[in-house]
Amino acid sequence: MGTCCSNQASPDAFEIESVPVEGLRRLTANESEVIVDASTIAEFAARLWPVLSKLTEGIFVNEVIPKVNKKLPGMFNISLRSFSIGANPPMFGQMRIIETEGVTSAEQTSDRLRTILPFIWDSQAQVDAVVAGFHVGVQKIQIKAEILVDWGPILDQYPILSGVGITMPDPPTIDFDLTGVASIAELPPVRSAIFNAIDSGIAGAMVLPNRIGIPAGRERGVKPWVVTGPPPIGLLKVKVISAKNLPNEDLTGQSDPFVEVRVGYLGKVFKSKVVDSSLNPVWNEMTHAYPVYTLFQKVHAFVSDSDFWTPADAIGGLKDMYIHDILHLRGPQEFDIYKKDGTKVENAKLTLAFEWRELKLSEPSEVKMARESSLKEGPTEFPHVISVLIDKVIGKPELQEGFKVGCEISLNDDEAFQFESSYAKKEESYTDQFIYKRVLQKLDEKKIPIAQQAEITGLTKEQIEEFRKGSKVHVVPEFDIGSQNHAVLSLAEIQSKSLKLSLTQGGNVIDTVELPLAKQIAEDEGQPTPVSLKGDNQIWCRITMRTPVK
Repeated sequence: MGTCCSNQASPDAFEIESVPVEGLRRLTANESEVIVDASTIAEFAARLWPVLSKLTEGIFVNEVIPKVNKKLPGMFNISLRSFSIGANPPMFGQMRIIETEGVTSAEQTSDRLRTILPFIWDSQAQVDAVVAGFHVGVQKIQIKAEILVDWGPILDQYPILSGVGITMPDPPTIDFDLTGVASIAELPPVRSAIFNAIDSGIAGAMVLPNRIGIPAGRERGVKPWVVTGPPPIGLLKVKVISAKNLPNEDLTGQSDPFVEVRVGYLGKVFKSKVVDSSLNPVWNEMTHAYPVYTLFQKVHAFVSDSDFWTPADAIGGLKDMYIHDILHLRGPQEFDIYKKDGTKVENAKLTLAFEWRELKLSEPSEVKMARESSLKEGPTEFPHVISVLIDKVIGKPELQEGFKVGCEISLNDDEAFQFESSYAKKEESYTDQFIYKRVLQKLDEKKIPIAQQAEITGLTKEQIEEFRKGSKVHVVPEFDIGSQNHAVLSLAEIQSKSLKLSLTQGGNVIDTVELPLAKQIAEDEGQPTPVSLKGDNQIWCRITMRTPVK
């Protein structure tokens, strides 16, 4: 089987052989842990695989492949056309049920039960790709990862669990074979492009902050976004200080090392400056702030040797550095360096330091100052987090199922924070005029206030009044969204940038609006409110701000 990683310093260079979950044994906080035997999980998975394989195939077809095709370069005209899952179920390691206390207030008040499950999947999956008009097969796909399952939030009444969130704390290790036209399939740019696209496609669907959320349902009083898009608990900066005793990767002279740092999928990769001709380089550079969604995420820091004419040579990096461990460190720390295959680089050390800030919901006074541009931050301050909740869409009568809600905040240097909701589904509601009248009559008999009647039925107060008069009321369609996404932004960006909301269908924008971001920030986590688009459709949303705690 061919290798999935080249020597160039790219996201591939972070793929160090993982010892699943062993690092969690080093945690110093109070911890309760239950271990479920791997054979039990494997037997359970094997029995459920006929059902789970259909679910997995649906995720790949509907979520992963569209994201993959967006990432593939146009120069080779590459696209993935079809996907079959195969009959092999994954192999699992021991599942750990972990509840940790005493690290941050967010963890202390955690209302979720978390399980971590390492797995390896040597699949019989087959992906059909087209490269420059030629068919190329992607087969024998191997995926190695850790699955994190959030059970909750836990309720004190039925249905007990608000839902289940399934995600990966870190990108998986991926390998595959290419078949087809040899001259095309073996071109390094083609292989690299397909690998990077599959990697980012899976990460875009499954790696934190992305997750598959299965809420219990609004009819049971569950707000879906607490399952599908919980906010980050904190922000982490990494100071890249120095390294020593690095191996020499150059045939002439000495290595020209640099460091790349990454936390999570959406966090940008930080790249340090290159130190020429040194086996003991000093950088003293601080990364940007990374959003942290769980303390079981890892910090990836990798040292490479820069080459002018050829891809960078991989030297080595951190191994299993969980954020939970980092919070107990004080001051600069030396870390052993490991190659991508997990073997230790003899005598080599990498010195790093860390800065952590827990996040809290911003006070109303902070929100007001942000709106008025009177709240300032210094050049070394941590940024804030903006949470964009899209609750539902109330549309014009012609609005049909299958559209998506898009959100965009344009930043500097042609960058933008963007996300799309899942396909909108029409809310099951009372559409018959007679049923509406019967329901409203019963609510009147119970002396339910009109405001509560509107909330129960989904009608406006004006529509309820029209029903009472005996008029025929046209009920507009309502679509459930229930998604929440988060952006790390400086105060200057919050105060100067705009928020663009849009409805898209089949890749075409059917309605949109652009508003000043700061003016939309709510002072609390109250109910979502409507935003009217240019075409008179309404997106019910809520924008909140989270502040780093010093």
